[in-house]
Parts: sequence; structure tokens; C-alpha cells
Amino acid sequence: MDVRFKLTGLIVAVLLLTSFGDASLFHLRFLKLPGMKIPFEKGDYKFFLLDLKRRTNVEPAPLSDIVTLQSRKLFDQPFLIIYGCNSFPPLTDEERQRLRLFLQSGGFIFIDSCDTDDLTDFNREIKDEFLKILPGRKWKRVKPDHVIFQSFYLLDAPTGRVERYPYFEKIDSWGRTVVLFSGNDLMGALRQDVFGNYIEDLEPGWSLQRDFCIRTLINIIFYALTGTYKKDQLHAPYILERRQRRGFYQKWINEMMNDVNRRQKKFKKLQKSRRNRKR
Repeated sequence: MDVRFKLTGLIVAVLLLTSFGDASLFHLRFLKLPGMKIPFEKGDYKFFLLDLKRRTNVEPAPLSDIVTLQSRKLFDQPFLIIYGCNSFPPLTDEERQRLRLFLQSGGFIFIDSCDTDDLTDFNREIKDEFLKILPGRKWKRVKPDHVIFQSFYLLDAPTGRVERYPYFEKIDSWGRTVVLFSGNDLMGALRQDVFGNYIEDLEPGWSLQRDFCIRTLINIIFYALTGTYKKDQLHAPYILERRQRRGFYQKWINEMMNDVNRRQKKFKKLQKSRRNRKR
């Protein structure tokens, strides 16, 4: 493992110890809103959490957990996931104020919809709720140069169990992104049964789609726990180096394909010449 990845994992561990509450472990924590159904079991992400530890050196709790707006654990760490599909009743003013306090205190919320239609109740209702929680703010598409795409892995675009939206949506406040919305059912792609078999099929199901789902969630977690530190000058040369390396490999692949095409043309020309001689 790259020493810089180990260092990043150490930074996250320190931030977990010094942030919201007494949380020596990272918890993959889901927020259950009143009246909202939970489309997963706590053990569904056990293997993802093992993968998170293997890839990043972050020390996670063995299972995900679920909190409510009244839970004392709400402020234990600055990362929550709202994962849902179904309609839910409007929040009360007190509940909205509690969520606003969580965000204002440095929290970050990732909203993932397993109902991948923008016109359905969950997508519309959850977006409307956060416009009430953060009045005067707007939902905006996340640009490709956002730090969330380089907080751990260098990514070009979001993915999920399905690939219907080639973008995230966000709400910015207090100089940072505080809410992120995905309509691609990212969490559905990572659910596994007790034997480690993935529960949900992917659409369209390209070879590395599942792995890029893992990378996307890791980036989201690291953004939530470390903020915009990847924009610091300390990390800028490393990011630039990796981007240049990616460009070098792409250039090398293009040159190789051009050489293959030249050889194919030369071979076809030779075959045609031989056929003409036989005549």
C-alpha cells in the first residue's frame, strides 16, 4: 500500500478521535427518518467495511448501524447516510433544526436513493426537506473537479448499482458541501449476504462497475471525514502526478492502438498484393 494512503488513513483516525464525539472507530451510520423504511440489514455492509480497512487503514466498526434524529449517537461522528426509496411524512420544525445543527457543526450527509426516478416521492420529498433545513440554498450538480472525486481515489464521475445520472447533486453551506445526493443506488451495489455474495444485480453491469462503487463510497467517506484537505498544497503535487500518469498511460494506449491499426493496414495491403500476383 502507498505510504500516502496509509498517512491519509492515519489522518482520518485522528479526526475521528478529535471530531464530534468519543468515536475511536469509524461507523457506517445510517439515519432513519420518521416513517422511512430501511431497505437493508445491518450486516449487509460487513464485507465493505473489511474492504475499507484493507484499502485505507481506517479502523471501522464491524457492522453498520442505524440512528434516529432523537439518538444520542447522531453527533458522534460527522458522517451520516440517508438511504431510502419510499415516501415519508414531512419533518417537524424541531427535527429540521436538529439536522441543521448537525450540518452546521461540521457534519456531512450522503443521500442515496434506491428509487432511481427523479419524479418519485422519495427523491422529491428528501430534496424539498433539505431546502427547508437550509433555507436560501439550492441543489446544484457537482462538477468533475470537486474534491470529492479525488479525496482518496481519482474518479471521473459517480456510479452506482444503476447508472442513470452521470452526476451527483449537492448543497453547499458554510464554505463547503454539506449534503450530497445520488440517484444511482450506490449503497444497493454494495449489499452482500452472510457468505459475501452480492445481493443486487448491476445495470449495465460492466466489469469494474462494482469496484468503482466501492471507490466512490470510500471517496465520499474520506471527504466527510477530512473535508477539503486534498486541495492543500501538500497534496496538490501528488494529485497532479497521478493525473499526469493517467494521461501518460492513455497516450501510450493510443499510440499502441495506432500501431496496431498501421500493422493491420499493412497486412491487408500485403494480402491484396499476393492475391493480385496469383491472378
